[in-house]
Amino acid sequence: MAHQELQAVIETAWDARETIGADTQGAPRDAVAQALDLLDSGAARVAERGADGAWTVNQWL
Repeated sequence: MAHQELQAVIETAWDARETIGADTQGAPRDAVAQALDLLDSGAARVAERGADGAWTVNQWL
């Protein structure tokens, strides 16, 4: 899944977080697992420093 697609799935799941639980399967679980893998590998970061020195927070992570 591309980062934008992961972001969309995770944000949709967050909006419906009352319905998400430990037994949730499918796209939300897969997206969270992939996002964690990206964070663990350093391929994605919660905050990134831009070329101008300003920080951008990836809130979906």
